Formats: sequence, structure tokens, C-alpha cells
Amino acid sequence: MENSTSETKQSQIFNNFKNKVPKRKNLFEAFYNFLASLVTPLFLNTSWTPNQITIISGVFGIAGAALLIFQGHFFLITAGICIQIFTILDLVDGNIARAKKMQSDFGAWLDAFFDKLNDFLIITGLTIGAYRSVGSIHVLILGMCLMGFVFYIQYIMTWSKMQIICAEIAEKSNPGSAQQHRKMNDSAAIVSALKFIFQHAKLGHCAFLFLVSFFAFCNSLYLGLCFLVIHAFITLTALVTLNFLRLRRQ
Repeated sequence: MENSTSETKQSQIFNNFKNKVPKRKNLFEAFYNFLASLVTPLFLNTSWTPNQITIISGVFGIAGAALLIFQGHFFLITAGICIQIFTILDLVDGNIARAKKMQSDFGAWLDAFFDKLNDFLIITGLTIGAYRSVGSIHVLILGMCLMGFVFYIQYIMTWSKMQIICAEIAEKSNPGSAQQHRKMNDSAAIVSALKFIFQHAKLGHCAFLFLVSFFAFCNSLYLGLCFLVIHAFITLTALVTLNFLRLRRQ
């Protein structure tokens, strides 16, 4: 009887996981979401809590950031692996929380804390590692620019999500005007192009971690830093322009 009850509970948890995993529209997020969906079942039948997984993922991210500082391809490959484990587990903890119905405000805060902390540490580690390989002061300036771009992009993306939520609320209360407003926005080709950049080519959290790991695997931290600065600048410019055009049409 107890075995039957336990199997039923495990089946419910697995069904919750399958049904409640959010769909990711961004290409990088969809890729990591797929990898996380393969890893998540390993934790479903264990006593691991989402917060414990969040802490473990955060530790891997911190380790990866620290290893970026050291010279040598072996250290950089290890750093890239640690950052990839952090990225995957960062999605697994949310899957476990939804599947086991263990979502909490503290868990959301802990997840955001490690995300921002590791973004800061990984950019710092990348900058120091690139500086040690090149030995030029302009590398530090590039690192400061990347730090500002990445966190400003995250701020704008958070603000944009809040605007989308407000637009959805307005659409429910007044569907006709919302549909007309959307047609006005979608009629401009430049807005559509910028939306595509925002959707797939932006330097989001997953894309940033993927690219850092990629250049670490390639033993090219300086090239990676330059590429990320340019990518971040283009993303920031696109997001600012898109939001400016959208607000101007309101």
C-alpha cells in the first residue's frame, strides 16, 4: 500500500514537471531548457530541495569565475564546464520547485542573488584572465564597459517584461484598443527587426554564459571579451531603440 502511494506521488511529481516547465522563446534559453529537462528527472525522486540545488549551481558558477583568472587551457576548459553546469542547474532548481510545489519568495531571491553575483564574478574573472594574457590596460576598460552593458541590459529587459504585463492587463480590460495598438506597433519594419533581435540575438543571461564558456574552451578570453562588448553594445542599442519606439507610439 505504501509502495503504491509512493509511486502515485512520484508520478504526480513527474507530471507536474512535464506540464509546468515554461516554454522558452529565445534560442539559447530553449537549448538550456532542453538540457535542464534531461537533468531534472535525476532530482525528482530525491530529497534535494530547489534551494539546495540553487546553492550548488551558484558554487559551480563561482568556481568557474575563479578559474577564468588562471592561465592555461586546462583551467579555462574546467571554468567553461563549471559555468555550463551552473547554467543548467540554474534552470533545474526552478523545474524542481514547480514539480514539487516548493516555490517560495526566498527561493526566488536566492536564485536572483546567485544569478547577479555570478554575472559580476564571471565578468570580473573574464576581464582579469584576458588582462593576464594580453597585459594591456584597455582590457580593464573593456571589462568595465561589459559590466555596465550587461547589467543595464538586464535592467531594461526586466522593465520591458513589466511593460508587457501591463499591456496584457490593458488588453484584457479593453481588447479593441489593445489590438489596434499592437497593429500600429507591428506595422513598422524596423520594430519587427528589433523585436527579432530582442527575441533571439540579444545578449541574455543564457547567451552570455554560453559565449563565455565557448571562448574559454577556445582559450581566447581576450577575443571573447571584445566580442561580448560589441554584442552587448548592439543588444543595448537595439533594446533602447525598441522601447523608445514603442513608448513613442503609445
